[in-house]
Amino acid sequence: MDCGQVAPAGVKVREFLLAATDGVRLNAVTLGSGPRGVVMLHQTDDGVCGWFEYGGILAHNGFHVLLFDRRCSGKSTCPVGDRGSRHAADVQTAVTELRKQGAKKVVVVGASLGGSVAIGACSAVQVDGCVALSPALFEFPLGEGLTAQKAIGRVGVPLLVADAPDDRSSPLAEVRELLRRARPGVVQFVPLPAAAGHGWDTVNDATDPSLRSPFSAQLIRFLNSRLA
Repeated sequence: MDCGQVAPAGVKVREFLLAATDGVRLNAVTLGSGPRGVVMLHQTDDGVCGWFEYGGILAHNGFHVLLFDRRCSGKSTCPVGDRGSRHAADVQTAVTELRKQGAKKVVVVGASLGGSVAIGACSAVQVDGCVALSPALFEFPLGEGLTAQKAIGRVGVPLLVADAPDDRSSPLAEVRELLRRARPGVVQFVPLPAAAGHGWDTVNDATDPSLRSPFSAQLIRFLNSRLA
């Protein structure tokens, strides 16, 4: 890995190319092993490296983590035309790969744009839970006409959503409006304090480090509950 980061001692790291259903090659990384799978979807920037540090923390806590560069970003290839937006299908590919590697249950975690992808994918992919950190809610196409806005009412697994009141990239009013369209009992919403950061910063590197641990612990509890 060329992220300039080192996984915790004892955590096995493997970088490889993951073949999407339409032949696109997705740059992927797994951390750890075992039956408790977590697919982590990145923001618009940094690709797998943005989640690498926290993915290592999760792997150190017994989770089997898969990160991948979204198609048309990072080291993944980029097809032309509508094929460039088949992001929900790529989540299915990642989930299937984790199961091939021994995961019995899988939760999808996305940050910012990845949070929007997670919401869309969790309406179409068989998983055991879904997490969206500061979801970016512009109409981002996920393939087959799917967007987070169109998908939210079809999500049937527990969905943990976190957002801060001062997050301009994920306006709280827009997030609350989206979640009002979800099925009853599906969403667990966590209001983050101001200055908690955006997306993966809420667990990776909050503006105020004292704000980081409580939500990280809550996220890990959610993963434990869904992957037991």
